[in-house]
Amino acid sequence: MAERKSPQSQSDLDERIHRLREEQDSGRGRTKSTHSGLGFAMRVGIELVAALVIGVVLGLVLDRWLDTKPWFMLAFFVLGAMAGIFNVFRVVKMHDSAIGYRREADKNRNGE
Repeated sequence: MAERKSPQSQSDLDERIHRLREEQDSGRGRTKSTHSGLGFAMRVGIELVAALVIGVVLGLVLDRWLDTKPWFMLAFFVLGAMAGIFNVFRVVKMHDSAIGYRREADKNRNGE
């Protein structure tokens, strides 16, 4: 039978994870590809369009149910547009940070 190498120790694994995170934080570990800009643009567009579509569909359903033809559709179109713009702002603002992490300046401002 083939002999297996002994598993690496926990401290070695922790050290490698720590080095990888430092590289990513410093920017050396980031991969710059031509598709990253396209992916970001697609996400921004989808965030905006999805909020608008959901708002308009919800407005149309309420208009049909309550027989108030254009009013709910117009109101929910405006609400959907506002939600879409807010989502785009949120995505653009947090573009450089990983999911679940905030920048150091944000942490310091909040007293953490």
